[in-house]
Amino acid sequence: MHGRSRKGGGLRLSEAELHEIETRGARVGEAAESTGEPPARARRAHPEDELQRAVCQYWQAQYPQTWSKTFHTPNGLAAKNAKLAAIFAGLGVKPGVPDLLCTARRGPFSGFALELKSATGAMRPSQSDWQRALTAEGWFYSVANSFEVACEVIRQYHALPPFDQPMHGGSP
Repeated sequence: MHGRSRKGGGLRLSEAELHEIETRGARVGEAAESTGEPPARARRAHPEDELQRAVCQYWQAQYPQTWSKTFHTPNGLAAKNAKLAAIFAGLGVKPGVPDLLCTARRGPFSGFALELKSATGAMRPSQSDWQRALTAEGWFYSVANSFEVACEVIRQYHALPPFDQPMHGGSP
C-alpha cells in the first residue's frame, strides 16, 4: 500500500498521488480545449472517456465511502455497434442516463448524478430528459465540462451532511 493510508475505513492517496491524478485530469481538460489536436491517446478514446477515468480515480481516492455506491451504465457502448445496442436495449439500458450515478444520499438529495462533457460537448435531448427526471426525484444533478468542474461539484456534494434518517416502508 505504498503511499496510501487507511482513513475512515477507505484507502486514501498521498498528496503526491492525488497531485498526479489532478495533473492528469487537468491535461485531459487541456487536450479537449486545445486547438483541435488532442494527444494521440485521446484520439484513440473519446475525450469524455479520458475525463471520466480521471474523475473516477479522483472520486475513488478522495471519497471511498460514496465511491462504493457509485456506478456507470454502459450507454456509450451501445452507440458503437447496432448489435450491442439491441442487446443493451433488451437489458434495459436507456439513452441519456448520466455518466456517473451515486446512490449515497446527502443533505436533502436522494443521490448524485454527474454528466461529463468535453469542453465542446453539449447535452442531447435524452440527457436533458434524464436531468429533469432525476432532479424531480430529488437528485443532485450536475454537468461538468472539465476535470476541475467535476471535482468541485463532487466536493460540493460531499460537503453536504450525510443522510442518516431511516426510510419508512420497504422490506421487513
